[in-house]
Amino acid sequence: MNTELRNRLLRLNGDLAGLRVAAEDAIWLVCDLLVELGIKPMTQQQASWWFARDVARLVPA
Repeated sequence: MNTELRNRLLRLNGDLAGLRVAAEDAIWLVCDLLVELGIKPMTQQQASWWFARDVARLVPA
């Protein structure tokens, strides 16, 4: 991670913690940062799998 990106992430953390950024806006800012880091968005199939896994964790054993 380069210095500029690291500083932007730290500012975002501070702004979100200080309630200077709405959660909805923070989501899109984080998405932009992830794209810049080269992390690809989930496919529909991956998202469905993650959702199903999380639901299964909520079901009592």
